[in-house]
Amino acid sequence: MKADALQPRINLNMPGVCCTVGEQIAALRRIAGDKVVARIRRAPDPFVARMVAGWPSRFDPRRALALGFRAERSFDDIIRVHIEDDLGGKIA
Repeated sequence: MKADALQPRINLNMPGVCCTVGEQIAALRRIAGDKVVARIRRAPDPFVARMVAGWPSRFDPRRALALGFRAERSFDDIIRVHIEDDLGGKIA
């Protein structure tokens, strides 16, 4: 992409997938199975909760979409891409 396509604002809000942690875990179970999901420990962390509470909750990805960026269709797709790209196609 050429820099002039971004105009003066070079930052973009990228399109993404919106889902809960529970939905993410369900997707992980579908893709990687119960053995992998069993590694998850739900433990509230006040530091992380405060950090996340300060993040914006709504994004407008129109500029990124107009430039051709696309989000995955589902969290399942995100997991599949991670397995392929970062784990060499093998579930850890």
